[in-house]
Amino acid sequence: MANDRDKATWWARFIGSRSYVPKATLLLKHFEAGEITRLCGCGCNSFDLEVPDSSGLEPILPAGETGGCAIELAYFAGEGGKHAKTVEINVYVDEKGFFAGLDVDYCGNSAPMPDSPTLVEPPFHLHENVGLMASNSPSERTRND
Repeated sequence: MANDRDKATWWARFIGSRSYVPKATLLLKHFEAGEITRLCGCGCNSFDLEVPDSSGLEPILPAGETGGCAIELAYFAGEGGKHAKTVEINVYVDEKGFFAGLDVDYCGNSAPMPDSPTLVEPPFHLHENVGLMASNSPSERTRND
């Protein structure tokens, strides 16, 4: 499946319409206010997004020194079973806490994304705040350190 603005819109709307995705509605508002700055051409459906400061939107996560992966999702593609294929989606935020893009790949990015993947819901993996929870910054460590 060739990556283009229509595919980016499809994936953003997909994520933004799932009740199990934290802040899904806000993610979609960020996408609609933002501008796509990069479409990956490797065969995945990944894209980068920039949301302007003037958007007036609240951040997805609190601002920090860096952005990172805020949400990870993984779906079985098709029927699943012993030889199940997967679609993995990582939702990124920037240092302001604004939606910064998606990494969307097929089978760990070992093959190009098919034209119309069938995702089995709910995802078999959903994790929030990956990459933002760990920090070497003393201000972000727990009191148990």
